[in-house]
Amino acid sequence: MLPCFSAITLDGTAQIFEIFTPVILFIWFLYSQEEKFRKNYQGEIPGIYGGYTTPVIAAPPGHTIYAGAILSIKSVNSDGFFIGEFDYGERDRAREDGPPQIISSLNTFFGHINYHVSFKRDVHPLKPETNRTYKGKLYVVDRIDIPFKISAIESFITYEFDVTHYREMGVLELTFSREYRKSGFEYPQSLILQKSKGIGFEPYQTLKETVFGRHVISDKNKPS
Repeated sequence: MLPCFSAITLDGTAQIFEIFTPVILFIWFLYSQEEKFRKNYQGEIPGIYGGYTTPVIAAPPGHTIYAGAILSIKSVNSDGFFIGEFDYGERDRAREDGPPQIISSLNTFFGHINYHVSFKRDVHPLKPETNRTYKGKLYVVDRIDIPFKISAIESFITYEFDVTHYREMGVLELTFSREYRKSGFEYPQSLILQKSKGIGFEPYQTLKETVFGRHVISDKNKPS
């Protein structure tokens, strides 16, 4: 009876493998495709972004203040964490009694964007409501060279922004979320930054002249 039982057991095992092998292969296919789509998406994030915003300082009578930011995301790792820096400035174009720059700051940051598979089909690069969107966080920090062994990363964070990435438009929408501690600097409540596409008339190019007088630091080391 033992040889017969062994034959039945082996036959049953073979049938189980025959049933589950396609399922396992299908799951592996879905996982590999998701990883492929994730890497493709993360490869689109690094770059230089620019955008005008509402100035924090009120303009004196008869004056116009231009405000904006130029942001450079240098790299994104496989988990969606990114690092970079951005220039923020406000400039009074009509000011004649001193330097035209009123506010100017260079800020380092890190953040994270959550990837998800999107099945949107009717997307349009100029219609934000049709774009695939991804949410995340951006943290302004005092420094990026944070000590290796540290238990409280919050001690280096000054500001937190909510991030919405409009993929097809290449736009980052930053919404002020939290101030960790006083830094003597104030940011607008929101920033809408468009990724540079290398054309002449775009926010990144015009900002360099109207707000920063071409004195921009964050775009010097181009993202890899």
